[in-house]
Amino acid sequence: QQAGSEPTTASTPSSSWPASAREIRTRSREAWKLVKLAVPIFISRASWVVMKATDTSLLGHAGARYLDAAATSDLWTASTGVFVQSRVLSTFCGQAFGAGKKTMAGIWLQISYVVLSVMCVFVGVAWCLTGPVLRALRVPEVTVVDAQYYALVLALCLPVRVAFSQLNVFFSCQKILRPGMV
Repeated sequence: QQAGSEPTTASTPSSSWPASAREIRTRSREAWKLVKLAVPIFISRASWVVMKATDTSLLGHAGARYLDAAATSDLWTASTGVFVQSRVLSTFCGQAFGAGKKTMAGIWLQISYVVLSVMCVFVGVAWCLTGPVLRALRVPEVTVVDAQYYALVLALCLPVRVAFSQLNVFFSCQKILRPGMV
């Protein structure tokens, strides 16, 4: 190269534009893998929203009294229910499976079950106290009675809901997405 001239850069196949057919196929395969993971996860998450919307619409047809009670109860149960919605398991299990330590992922699942079982007790008690809490907030008595019943029914489902959500995360980390869609 002569002094004062522009340096030349050699073009490599990986940096050339447009991308080679091989690179396009590779990227297409990766995109398809992501779509195959994303669609079932989206369906399972969206189904919860659809279920809640269906419940709400049916309660609305039963009467404004029941809709008001369910919404008031949901305010309390949702604000205390966050303590049993552990999302850290996906991080720990994902890291364990990525490192090829499947046994460690199982250990993390068991630890999450133990921790969330303890938290379930506190959340369940809080949900059983929906009536007194709503009375303290000066909610009308007719709403309190129905909201208390609604929260008690939800409290009965709490252990199964927590167990299923953690097992669903455990399977999702292994790219087994079928149980969450069932």
